Amino acid sequence: MRDSTKYILLLWGFCFLLTLLTQNVPFFWDNVLLSSRVAYHFYEQGLLAFILPFELDCGHPPFIGVYIAAFWKVFGKTLAVAHWAMLPILLILSYHYFKVAQYFLPASMWIYACLFFILEPSLIAQCTMVSNDVVIIMGFFWCLSAILYQKYPQIILASLLMAIVSIRGAVMVFCVYVAGMAFYAIKEKRINWSLCLWFIPSALFFVGWNFYHQQQVGWMLAGQNPNWSGHYDYANLKEIVWNMVVVAKNFLDFGRIFLWIPLLIFLGIAVLKGQLTAKQKQLIGIFISSLLIFLMVILIRTNPIGHRYLVVYYIMSSLLFVSFFKITLFEKVKKWLIPLVSIGLITGNFWIYPAGMAQGWDATLGYLNYFEGRKAVYEYIETHQIPTERVGAGFTMYVPSRYIDLQERNDHFGYLIDEGWENFDYIFYSNIMNDFSDEELLDLKNNWKELISSCRLGVCCKLYQRKQ
Repeated sequence: MRDSTKYILLLWGFCFLLTLLTQNVPFFWDNVLLSSRVAYHFYEQGLLAFILPFELDCGHPPFIGVYIAAFWKVFGKTLAVAHWAMLPILLILSYHYFKVAQYFLPASMWIYACLFFILEPSLIAQCTMVSNDVVIIMGFFWCLSAILYQKYPQIILASLLMAIVSIRGAVMVFCVYVAGMAFYAIKEKRINWSLCLWFIPSALFFVGWNFYHQQQVGWMLAGQNPNWSGHYDYANLKEIVWNMVVVAKNFLDFGRIFLWIPLLIFLGIAVLKGQLTAKQKQLIGIFISSLLIFLMVILIRTNPIGHRYLVVYYIMSSLLFVSFFKITLFEKVKKWLIPLVSIGLITGNFWIYPAGMAQGWDATLGYLNYFEGRKAVYEYIETHQIPTERVGAGFTMYVPSRYIDLQERNDHFGYLIDEGWENFDYIFYSNIMNDFSDEELLDLKNNWKELISSCRLGVCCKLYQRKQ
């Protein structure tokens, strides 16, 4: 018990330090809407104003916003309060992640489980944001831990927390339920029908929420609001195949290729030689069964598949990787393989793709380099008294500062996609947005004058003026 406690304290110390170092990081990408703007709504309209304004309502249960707004009302509306509000979620996540690792791995491997948790770039990036994805990841591992150790009542709260933050959270509740069924089928050669009873409260909540939402606004789930309807169409065969390519890329992206190559080698050797242990079979069953269910949902939709959607499976694949550390082949290569994989994951935070190639900017710590450049462009606009209504910007960059860094400024830029380039004399550009096509980037280069450029470790912010 003492050995396990020190590793839990190690993870908790890391979570505390991470929160301390990033407590003033502004909201970023989807969290500008799902966390900040929704929290603002509840902060200003009251914690019981569950139906969001039309421009904010994408169908998700909005309770991460309620949670943040409650902290703001008690401790003050600051970035630090929002970040520290997420610390309990990080602590619960790291605790139950370790309990899962403890179940599948011998004590000698626990340190490696902690290492690869800390180094997973997409997980840690999300942990530096006020993100409902962290709640989903936390709930998944809490449910899984409760199943492994037969602490079933905990499933009620864990699955409820997943279901109240987003539709995808509710999907992941079903995924972890299927994972639990697969676990019992492999371990005990039986179907544990009673397991579903512990998931009924979260299912009832989700049905009840959508019925309430239907009664209030006339639609449920997602896709009825035209602001997001294009993301929820059914994909055709070509789009489904492309989605499969994107999923495969996401698994290998940002340094994870350094982990997956040896993992597949170890796995292949173990399967061919019939050397998979009972617990490895259980972990593989949990991984594959829940992932297949999740893919059945996301592959058939046109919604872009973000790296953050798959963080649960990145973490589980690292546990599977560590589970092979006792095989003979690993003993021969561990002196250089562990450092190689570790360095590979660390470098993932610095992977920058060429302009015009979409990148998951909310999936590595590289996004932190954006805010200094943003500040430089804002200062230039203010110094030169450029009318903000004449400035066009891309995804979330057009949103007023009160929702990004909680500063009150007159800086509501126009949204290029909605309003068109022809309506602006200036363009606020950064490579952290994936809005621009190759043709638009070429037009920007040829027909617009660069007024200021601020770049840091490959992340650039620029202001352009239309050439006369």
